[in-house]
Amino acid sequence: MEDQKSWQLEQPQGTPLYTVDAHSTQGMYVKRMLLINRRNLWQLAAAVALLLLYANSLSVLGFVLGILSIPFVFTMTRAVAVFAYKTTQSARGKLIHYTFYEDCFTVQSSYSQSTIWYDDLYRVIVRKDSVCLMVSSLAGFALCENECPENVLDFLRERCAEKRKPKVKETLFTVLFALFCVLFLGYACMAVLARRSIPAETAPAPTPLPAVTAAPTEEPAPTAAPTAEPDTEETISKDPISTGYDVIYETYLKETSTTYEFKLTAKGEDYIILNDTDDAVEFLQYDRDSANGSCALYVYERCPKDANGGWSRQESQILNIYAYHYRDGATAASGKTGWGDAPTKEYSELTGE
Repeated sequence: MEDQKSWQLEQPQGTPLYTVDAHSTQGMYVKRMLLINRRNLWQLAAAVALLLLYANSLSVLGFVLGILSIPFVFTMTRAVAVFAYKTTQSARGKLIHYTFYEDCFTVQSSYSQSTIWYDDLYRVIVRKDSVCLMVSSLAGFALCENECPENVLDFLRERCAEKRKPKVKETLFTVLFALFCVLFLGYACMAVLARRSIPAETAPAPTPLPAVTAAPTEEPAPTAAPTAEPDTEETISKDPISTGYDVIYETYLKETSTTYEFKLTAKGEDYIILNDTDDAVEFLQYDRDSANGSCALYVYERCPKDANGGWSRQESQILNIYAYHYRDGATAASGKTGWGDAPTKEYSELTGE
């Protein structure tokens, strides 16, 4: 406040060196506001663009909205400046008279008169055809293109050489902000490219199920013993779990199955495809041991296919759950079509569940 009073009360000494008249039309008022706040507006536009990019999870949509937000920020700022011009009586259509002295300059209009000393200015920004005499980081006086003669620009360049240098904190903030923008955009580009490079796999999939399998083979008619299985070395080995697959297939599913195709999930878990049509796929998969530890439990599921022939375990429907007793080879069907359903008495006695 004391500095502002000194601008008002202390009169300039010496002979005026230059005089400039500027008209405060709506267009010129908006230009001056944009000149004074150019740096702050670019930082705001960049911040809004990065925020939109992040809010859209680093997507292509985020890039588009971020780019569109930059002119939007300037358009909104222009609208605010027009509103301020129309609602501020002292700004509308007044002639502003600048007088430049050796140590200060004066700004006169029909509403006010101010004297500002060059040493008290926050910063002086001299561009090719314009000049901004900043009183603070957000306020100042601006002379636009064709308003400020070249000799006045040269005088201000020489007289305010020190004031033309950015403040240390401004420089540091600008460097850090620019570095942040570059790093963030680099990360965003890599994230978007990584997403676009991932193939959209919807098919084979218990959780998920990429097709890492042995070649499908037709199962010969097995006997009650676990003798029916694919012939390749990559197929089921003769462990109790594999034997359970064979026994359950022979006991319950052989009559309704059209194939016996061994596959592996991405986690190395095996399952058997028993029916594979245009509409759906049905498979049998070992789930866990029973509560009494004496049985292996197998889930028989059906997954519908989409228009591209893909299917997902997340859309599966349980058709039944079977138990295979390790010691004597006994089996039982639970009759369950949901995890919370009650099982048959035979299944419950065999598994302890």
